[in-house]
Amino acid sequence: MGRLKIDCLAVNPNSTIVYGIGNAFLSGTEQITKHNGRLLLVRTEPNPTSFSDIRWRIVSVAAAAKFPYWEQAFNTVDCAVNQAGVFTAMVNLRSPSSKEAAIWAAIVYDPAQDDANFDGWGLVTAANDYYWNGPIQSHGAIYVNQTQKIEGRPVEEVAVRERFTHAVLSEEGTLRFGSFNPLSPSWNYTIVSWNLANSSGNPPKFVRFGQGYAHAYNEAAGSIVSYPLTNVVAPVPAGITTKVMNGISITHIVPGVRNDEL
Repeated sequence: MGRLKIDCLAVNPNSTIVYGIGNAFLSGTEQITKHNGRLLLVRTEPNPTSFSDIRWRIVSVAAAAKFPYWEQAFNTVDCAVNQAGVFTAMVNLRSPSSKEAAIWAAIVYDPAQDDANFDGWGLVTAANDYYWNGPIQSHGAIYVNQTQKIEGRPVEEVAVRERFTHAVLSEEGTLRFGSFNPLSPSWNYTIVSWNLANSSGNPPKFVRFGQGYAHAYNEAAGSIVSYPLTNVVAPVPAGITTKVMNGISITHIVPGVRNDEL
């Protein structure tokens, strides 16, 4: 027995399995430190019906000392999982209260690489200039299907590859993307930026990702605009606008507390 602290949850593309990453320790350990702790990837059984029915099972375990990840603060981890079960967590190496620019690293678990010779875990440390200046309003991650020309074949022949894509929203409403190239363990972090401020100049409050879309909530306009992520390219693609109920504010919701108990 032991204890697990889950820092980030991700749902597979079919929305049937929930994955979580976090630190854990075994019971009986006298003093818990990064050097004797564990990094765990867990998942649910398919189609859990409620939070009370969730039963977690371990996907893989790694020594925490191998990674710059230990008891992460709230809102410092973004994660996503693709159809093949490749799980990537983007970790902010600075405290959320730090006034310095965020610095990120990616922890990757690939079940296809989990065998007798390799445990399936890997680390991609972003270059020193992979950060965004200024306060961060929101950030998140998703796997995006992107087309890529097949070398040595006709121009019209392309392959569709899943790329882990990380995005950061500035207070001014600029959404900047960084993308991990699975063919070479490196970050392409100057791909494109989208200005998501509306025609009145109001920036979105936050952006969330799911089902191949970036969903931007604009509190001033009382709407959610969903932008397709078929290919993360400029200019900003046309979005689908959904009005939300007037008079409802979601800025006061505290994580882990029921709204009717506030």
